[in-house]
Amino acid sequence: METKAIGILGCGWLGKALAKKLITKNHSVKGSARTKESIKDLEDLGIQPYKINIGINTSHRETENFLKDIDVLIITIPPKFKKGEEHLFIGLERFFSAFDFSNVKKLVYISSTGVFQDSDNNKIYTEDSFPNNTSERGKYLIKLENLILDQVDISNKSIVRLGGLIKHQGRHPITHLAGRENVPNPDAAVNLIEQTDAVNLLIKVIESDSPLKIFHGVSPKHTSRKEYYTQKALELNLNPPIFIEGETSIGKIISSEITSRTLNFEYTSGI
Repeated sequence: METKAIGILGCGWLGKALAKKLITKNHSVKGSARTKESIKDLEDLGIQPYKINIGINTSHRETENFLKDIDVLIITIPPKFKKGEEHLFIGLERFFSAFDFSNVKKLVYISSTGVFQDSDNNKIYTEDSFPNNTSERGKYLIKLENLILDQVDISNKSIVRLGGLIKHQGRHPITHLAGRENVPNPDAAVNLIEQTDAVNLLIKVIESDSPLKIFHGVSPKHTSRKEYYTQKALELNLNPPIFIEGETSIGKIISSEITSRTLNFEYTSGI
């Protein structure tokens, strides 16, 4: 297997887990962070650290050094949205216009399944489905994806839409839902992915020569929110959430079958 020089822009919760796995596969990894504490964390993990804050005045030289000689650029900055603010879009727009990407052979952008609209019949969306979310957040997510796809200086671009990220014995939405009342959408399907599966899928995308530009990272388990979160609460000895009954649920099902088939990828961590 050919080793690669990889730069992870936004080396946080997911980026660090990805970097650790890439290093075990003998790839060299650079990572960006915004604070001194985070920089130290990257150093301790064997990641070459760079202090970069997209959207804020950042050292031009620091960013140039981060981009120098990398084969693959991965952007894992969470697309947080607050109405009226487009910090990530503006920052990435400036980033792509200010620097040289001629050496970058592949760009991988981590997006969200939030580009798709919820409906009252759990509509199924595949990698071929057209992004259609008309909410302000949804339109912003779509705008970010289009910004990536419009980058003409990098011919090989991939969008990876991940479902809700969880981690076994770690980050999980049930910790916020446990014991809550009047939780909406009991019959909506869950669209989740465990961190280990997300990392393994991203490595498949990085190492693949597939011409596919859009990938979905969502576990094929799409039980209802009520069934899933009730069972998860019981497993963790938490009080189950109480869902609103009798109202039409709004949700969707994100299929990742094309991605799994194209990359010969299997979900092994469960949700």
